[in-house]
Amino acid sequence: MTPQIKEAPLSTEALLLQRLSRFGVTSWPEVLLCAPIGHEDYAAVSSLKHAIDAGGLENRTRHLFALVVTSEPTVIESPKKRVCLSATDGRLVVKIVFFYSHNEEAEPWLKLSVGQRIIIKAPLQAWGSSLQIVYPVFVDEGLIGTTVPVYAKQRAVLADGVLFEATRHALKNHLQESVDLLISKFDGFTEKTILERAKIESHSLESVLLAAHQPNTVCQGTWGIAALRQLAALSIVEGAKRMRPKAPNPSSTIPISPAMLQAAIERLPFRLTNDQKEAVEDIVVDLASSYPMRRLLSGDVGSGKSVCIYISAYLTISTGGWVVILLPNGHLVDQFVSGFKSIYPEVPVQAVTSVSGEQLPKEPTVLIGTTALLNRVVKSAIKPALICVDEQQKFSVQQRTSMLSDSGNYLESTATPIPRTTALITHAALDVSTIAESPVERNIQTYLVDASEAQRMFTHTKKLIGTGGKVAVIYPLVNESASDKKSVESAFPLWEALFPGRVVLIHGQMPNAEKINAICDLKEGHKQIAIASSILEVGSDIPGLRSLIVVHADLFGTATLHQFRGRVAREGGRGYFFLYLPEPVKPETHQRLNLLVEKTNGFELAELDAQMRGYGDLVEDSQRQSGNTTCAAIRCVELTPADIQFINTPIER
Repeated sequence: MTPQIKEAPLSTEALLLQRLSRFGVTSWPEVLLCAPIGHEDYAAVSSLKHAIDAGGLENRTRHLFALVVTSEPTVIESPKKRVCLSATDGRLVVKIVFFYSHNEEAEPWLKLSVGQRIIIKAPLQAWGSSLQIVYPVFVDEGLIGTTVPVYAKQRAVLADGVLFEATRHALKNHLQESVDLLISKFDGFTEKTILERAKIESHSLESVLLAAHQPNTVCQGTWGIAALRQLAALSIVEGAKRMRPKAPNPSSTIPISPAMLQAAIERLPFRLTNDQKEAVEDIVVDLASSYPMRRLLSGDVGSGKSVCIYISAYLTISTGGWVVILLPNGHLVDQFVSGFKSIYPEVPVQAVTSVSGEQLPKEPTVLIGTTALLNRVVKSAIKPALICVDEQQKFSVQQRTSMLSDSGNYLESTATPIPRTTALITHAALDVSTIAESPVERNIQTYLVDASEAQRMFTHTKKLIGTGGKVAVIYPLVNESASDKKSVESAFPLWEALFPGRVVLIHGQMPNAEKINAICDLKEGHKQIAIASSILEVGSDIPGLRSLIVVHADLFGTATLHQFRGRVAREGGRGYFFLYLPEPVKPETHQRLNLLVEKTNGFELAELDAQMRGYGDLVEDSQRQSGNTTCAAIRCVELTPADIQFINTPIER
């Protein structure tokens, strides 16, 4: 019989590291790269009178008190469970109330006895003519005279105090290893370069870690946390730069001669604007380069971005390369295919949507489709020379890049870049060509309208319809099964009663044939008013559309609203865009919507939107396209756009 070998019990340090692994920390040097969220000041014990004199009854400042218990703890069950007792600092008496949910939370307080000395940290408040302390926290006497870092709670992952305990061990035994690990996070940078680029006035990274985790004062600790945030921001900026292709790749080169470009442009039935010409030239230079293209085509709805994609696709396939064009819906696919074939009819083109199940061709083709393209292209042996993503804000990061190879050229377009894309442009991970000119002159007036102004808006709409104009009214829902907000299905009969025979219903849940017929009726002038869902956001060009009303505009994002506005007056002239708020909204929501009144440029709106919502995560495999930015190099830090922009802002001297 083989004797069983018992495993040696884990040491305290090993057990602690095992608990940290649930948080993603697998080595001791990593512990000090977890930033505190603040510091508690245990420098001096305060008397109750000093706390009162310092304004503690009004400002809710947390003070450190040394008290002696003067009454036995008692439990009160209703209306909330709490332990009550009294204590004194030798001069004044205070009532202590500790609220709890679970009985084990109350045990330390119930074990107290009269005459026992306790040290707690809590705010002091007045309760009638008495003093009261609510929500106190026990403090170990050994902490008096120190400044203690506070770490973010990791719910269901780490219990309170685990990171604090771990950092004490790491500071004592692994400080230099943590410094070395931090330096390694910045490829090729010396310690001096890291400090300079992060704009940290210090002689060493060791001093930063000590200030954050073991400061002498709260002020020093605050500086340490700020320095860690700057290191995290630097890591984000440098990481974004590394997302560009790192080395030349000759197989990505698409040789395009000036004569080829000129011939492609001459086949257009119209003249390019100057901005379109510059954008196409930017793309051609990128395609001819040995580095794969990573470019965003930015321009408002109706500025002519699609034409630039047409030309890029034509030039690429003319040199024998595959082209993939990804679009958000089947209607836009049909529209794109039709537009491309009208200019370059000899080019092999295949539409790929959820309803088209035919095999992909064997020879280079321009594949134009919805997300149905993704798996089919990935599973095939096709390596597209050029991937174009139109309306990039409609796709996830994974969807946009799943077909991209090391040699593939990538072009995406939008009127309203998502925050993450805005950040990549700002930090040089993505080139941008901007089309500010419009092929036609148009003047769209935007109004933010509340319930008190609804009648004026309706009167204006009625007048516009009377002169032959077309109007679209957008509602946030198809039906009201999920909310009490107005929906297209409940609104349609109301509008039909007001304008009999002139109203059409359009939403994404309609059968495709009905949807196409409804849009045709509107385009051909058989109907004048569209009661629609957000389906009109992209790809729906309606001639004669002079006004668009968005009901409950607060329920739509800034980018979506700007896309709606772009549907108006596509052929030029004056148009009207109403953001209708039938119910009051929060001030911050009103502020966001007012941006659309003040700004008409989509890229400017996108930048402001990014400032308000955050960049999201800028690592290559991240799917978070907005929100605060997290960092792999420094944990427990969430960065705002201002934090990241600070790194690239020159210091005024």
